[in-house]
Amino acid sequence: MITVRGQATITVDFEVKLDMTEEEFDSNPPEAQNDIINHRIDWLESCRAAELDGIDIFEVE
Repeated sequence: MITVRGQATITVDFEVKLDMTEEEFDSNPPEAQNDIINHRIDWLESCRAAELDGIDIFEVE
């Protein structure tokens, strides 16, 4: 048996409901907008339908 270590890149579609207006959301800098969205995404559920973009293999033993 071998062990392969690497990194997979995936694309995930998401939809979140935010308790704020569009103007309030837009008043945040992009980094803050990303944080707001990131904390609301149900990552486990979103990753169930993820698409694989690529795999990088770092090590095989």
